[in-house]
Amino acid sequence: MQKRKLGNSNLEVSAIGLGCMGMSFSYGPPKDKKEMTELLHAAVDRGITFFDTADTYSKGASEVATGRLLPKFLSRDELVVATKVFMPMTPGENGVGLSRKHILSAIDASLTRLGMEYVDLYQIHRWDTRTPIEETMEALHDVVRAGKARYIGASSMFAWQFAKAQHVADRNHWTRFVSMQPHYNLIYREEEREMIPQCIDQGIGVIPWSPLARGILAGTRNRAGEHLTTRSDTDAFTDYLYSQPTDFDVVERVAEVAAEVHLPRPGHADLVGTQKFKHSDVRNILERASARETAARVAGGALCKAFLRALGVSVHSHVIQIASVHAPDPDPDRPLTAADFAEVDSSPVRCLDAEASRTMVREIDRLRKANESLGGVFEVQAFGLVPGLGSHVSWEERLDGRLAMAICSIQALKGVSLGDGFAVAGLPGSQAHDEIFYSPERGYYRETNRAGGLEGGMTNGSPLIVRGAMKPLPTLTKPLRSVDTETHEPAQALRERTDSCTVPAAAVVGEAMVALVLADAYRAKFGGDHIDDVLEAVRAYEERIGWHR
Repeated sequence: MQKRKLGNSNLEVSAIGLGCMGMSFSYGPPKDKKEMTELLHAAVDRGITFFDTADTYSKGASEVATGRLLPKFLSRDELVVATKVFMPMTPGENGVGLSRKHILSAIDASLTRLGMEYVDLYQIHRWDTRTPIEETMEALHDVVRAGKARYIGASSMFAWQFAKAQHVADRNHWTRFVSMQPHYNLIYREEEREMIPQCIDQGIGVIPWSPLARGILAGTRNRAGEHLTTRSDTDAFTDYLYSQPTDFDVVERVAEVAAEVHLPRPGHADLVGTQKFKHSDVRNILERASARETAARVAGGALCKAFLRALGVSVHSHVIQIASVHAPDPDPDRPLTAADFAEVDSSPVRCLDAEASRTMVREIDRLRKANESLGGVFEVQAFGLVPGLGSHVSWEERLDGRLAMAICSIQALKGVSLGDGFAVAGLPGSQAHDEIFYSPERGYYRETNRAGGLEGGMTNGSPLIVRGAMKPLPTLTKPLRSVDTETHEPAQALRERTDSCTVPAAAVVGEAMVALVLADAYRAKFGGDHIDDVLEAVRAYEERIGWHR
């Protein structure tokens, strides 16, 4: 179980808390002690340390049950217990609301029922329009000063009301609210407009109530009006909160997403992953294998590209093939330069050749309509690299190996080539290598670049050229044949939301991965705790070997 700090406070709570409204007999027949004990034991066993109740739940019986049973499992210091005040608990006008009289008597009554000397979080259950907020905030401040609550929180009000309460506390140097408990779940999301943004801005912890929409999101009711649990059959308030047809659109979508998946896709990690980790649900594998994680790689690659730019190095990418459509081979007498990539993003497929770009788009549209996905090839080039990045002395230091690993680590990449790669495999040696020349003006240089800027596991001063071959995505709108892993019966593979072609996006990821490897290679060779140190070391090295850009 992960832990969280509650807002800007230093109070640590479990990321999931247990709402204790259901303790005792809030809905349905009374729960016996054994049933409540098992419920709390299951929560504690899963790492929950945060328990939220209220004086009004079952007219105090929830506090009694919570307070008596929790010490069986956790010490008081390990527990974080919250309760609430506002609802009517005693006869008369003074037995409800947020007056000083009611708050001070209610906290004592709650502590008596809980059998505790203090609560960790004391929350106002609602806004009291009859009581000046100054009176309420001062009374809550006195509760904290008396040691009866460690922190205070609020629940379900307008954002302006919450802001007003915090302002009153600040103005008078009283205790501020550290948390807000709004009504918030996948069906009811109004709090995203004002309250939650305000809490994020002000560092207020958010503890949503009814995160499962009083059980509806867990399947306790359906569109046909069937009540499938005791609570759903006895909780009329749920009908008031959630009864629109659109509510059940959300419920059904949640059920669809949450349901176990047993239909592995050919070409994906699905089947082997479930076998390896002994999972029954394919979704446990497909979510972790998703290419969504490459967003973080691109972000990290952007930082590396900035570092490399300071060293005179630029990294670029473009698409050279989508399905059967190939961009023209570059003119051997005019190799690409960094300037040629300036407008690459003006092409929807990131292809440098305008005619090939249009043909690629038409091919994507054609195969998409045929329910197909498309693969392709992208190329990454890096300019301005000094000779000698990487090493020939051990396999793990060879830059070509590290680049190949980086490219092939991208989802759906099945091949990588450096320079002319596979093409030179079919040539005689005299035509496969780049002859070496020297002039005082240029130093050592080559007139060709079949090696792609790499020799012996090291850069050689020529532009680095790396290509990645991407297979068509395995998620198809017309699924391939597969087998249900639960029944072992033939079935169609999982149908998920998918893109027809992600080669252009993969090129951006490839660019980031090359930048990550190159930045690390520069750091390994030239060190430096500051960019000025690196620049000085690079200049000294270039001078020593007589290398000219």
